[in-house]
Amino acid sequence: MATFVENEDRRIIPRWRDFRATVALGELICPSANRAPTGIPSSLANRISDWRAHKTKWYATDLLGAALVVGRPDLAAEAAGFILAEPSGVASASIGAAERILRRDDERLALPELRPATQETIDKRIHTLRSRLNEQPRNPIAWVDLAREYTLLGQLERAGRAMRIAVAVSPVNRFILRSAARCFVHLGDVFEAHRLISLAPSTPHDPWLTAAEVALASLARIGPRFAKVGQRLVRSGGHSPFQTSELLSALGTVELESGKTSVARKLFSQSLKCPTENTIAQAVWASKEMPSFEFDARDYDAPRSYEAKAWEYFARGQWDVALEESGNWLLDEPFSTKPAALGSYIAATTVEDYTRAQGILRTGLLANPQDPVLRNNLAFILASQGRAAEAEEHIAHIRHGNLGVGDQITVLATEGLILFRKGQPDEGRKLYREAMDKASESSLLRHLGRAALYLAREETLARTPFALSALKEALHLTSTIADPDFRVLRDRMRELGVQHAQNRGVGFPAIG
Repeated sequence: MATFVENEDRRIIPRWRDFRATVALGELICPSANRAPTGIPSSLANRISDWRAHKTKWYATDLLGAALVVGRPDLAAEAAGFILAEPSGVASASIGAAERILRRDDERLALPELRPATQETIDKRIHTLRSRLNEQPRNPIAWVDLAREYTLLGQLERAGRAMRIAVAVSPVNRFILRSAARCFVHLGDVFEAHRLISLAPSTPHDPWLTAAEVALASLARIGPRFAKVGQRLVRSGGHSPFQTSELLSALGTVELESGKTSVARKLFSQSLKCPTENTIAQAVWASKEMPSFEFDARDYDAPRSYEAKAWEYFARGQWDVALEESGNWLLDEPFSTKPAALGSYIAATTVEDYTRAQGILRTGLLANPQDPVLRNNLAFILASQGRAAEAEEHIAHIRHGNLGVGDQITVLATEGLILFRKGQPDEGRKLYREAMDKASESSLLRHLGRAALYLAREETLARTPFALSALKEALHLTSTIADPDFRVLRDRMRELGVQHAQNRGVGFPAIG
């Protein structure tokens, strides 16, 4: 059976986009809301000195990134003019940053268009980045973007190596640190992600980094170092609502986990005054965990709010829009398994568009070739189309020893489906029943319900003597599950049962 990663235990982990998109979203400028920034950090002072001594494009772009991060774009105006006077050979992200600096207003750059990532386009970008790094080996932004491209190909060791170089070159840069945090979370090293953020000297003074530290500590199940610092940053009024949005959301998540719902509700409400799309997605999660916190993501129009809207429309049973938004989410975060899992589930189950589901999964598996949920969903789709041999190849990639209980249940059910489609219903039924027993023992009622519904489908399509009893059992087991996807599946199974009963000349009672 197909499945997805439930939207549970979400944390407001930093997004990881390329430099131009991050600049365009306004996440690299952090000026005071009430006063001009004072003092020049040593990291920026050193870059100013290097720029004045050398006056090359490389030193100009290095200064641009540093000036944006610490909120002193005024100090990079000369370098910005130098780049725009002769932009050839300069990365588009740096040109955009120079344009932003010289405008000196709050207008955001146009976001780059999202395009599907293919093996060919990723290889070309890697080649371009490596050529640039041959000329500019200390360009941390290029190292970050290279790490992201390697991640899109599932080359995680190379990605980690490139990201560590970026951090070593620029250990206080917000863009570098937040990107590194998300990279290491993806690599499965949450503690390294937290260590980088918590030890950075800029973290206690930067609400974006403080937010990341609090969120990563929560993800790692350890106490945050800078929760109180974050509270002081918020109370100080020294930063705009947009700059503190993710910090307030991270603090609200900690309070919610501690059972302090009234405090959490207040913090989440404050975080939505001028939210990022990440904040909106966290609020969607919080509204499910805290029913007293009423929230509708459709009321907010922050750029790239794809994740929030995908879950919002999914919860409302608006499948076509949910599928579209999950596809956009995948384009925005093509290395993440969650949008691919959610999109493929919607396409394969509620919409039954197997071609579209396969396309989503091919993209997801490019970056995550060993992910069990994506492999399982592709095997489910292939088997459902009668391509059992191909399905077996994908299910064979899954390492059962590394699976949690939920994934074990899902894979067992899919293996049962494959056996049904190979003409072995007795063996297939045995695996479905094993999956259902495991789900019942673990009180995983949705897993139990899905397995029962798809066992009923296979019994009916195979015209076994157990078809009607399996259908009735599935409808009974899922009768109390109100999720909209279960309503679709139940209606489909009920219709299948009526047709089967009519063909056999027997009655099929209304159940569930």
